[in-house]
Amino acid sequence: MPGRGPHRLGGFTLLEMLAVVLIMGLAASLVIPAAGARSARALREQANQLANDLEYARQRTVMTAIPHRVLLDLDGAAYRVEWFVTDAEAAGERPAPPDLDAELSAEKKLDLTPPRDGERSYKPLPSQIGRTVVLGDGIEFGGVETDAERIDRGAVGIGFERDGSAEATTVLLFDASGNRVALDLEPLDDVVGIRDASS
Repeated sequence: MPGRGPHRLGGFTLLEMLAVVLIMGLAASLVIPAAGARSARALREQANQLANDLEYARQRTVMTAIPHRVLLDLDGAAYRVEWFVTDAEAAGERPAPPDLDAELSAEKKLDLTPPRDGERSYKPLPSQIGRTVVLGDGIEFGGVETDAERIDRGAVGIGFERDGSAEATTVLLFDASGNRVALDLEPLDDVVGIRDASS
């Protein structure tokens, strides 16, 4: 008999709604921590890349006997590797070798004036390593610390002398989730240390 008994209208019962809310809550509890772990992993990968580029600049300095530096743009969240050369050297031009017989002959006066082949300055390396590297999404520099000072804004150069030595420096990186890492550069250590600096 139609019309008798409970009538069921379209819709959901309270129990069905609670089940859906419970399932969504469980799913969110699994997804939200994973997003934080992904952010921490991206920060660590960025720190590894910067550490590798610092180590490369140090090694290339020793191999070429030309000072190098890693220029950090703290405000722009970017950096690049540079070397201390003239414009001609940066373009790959080599000076002509001197004619030693003519230079050492008794008839010619020895010229002791410094060469005028151009002023030296820091220029980006002519390879992919010299390109500007922009830090990943949400990753920024938290500052640079040396024994003498802490720098939070502007551009900072971490320089390497011809023997590979550098000033003890700590570079801080952080992400939007509050994760922080520190890169520790020691004066004569070949490896850049990376440590968690969140606490």
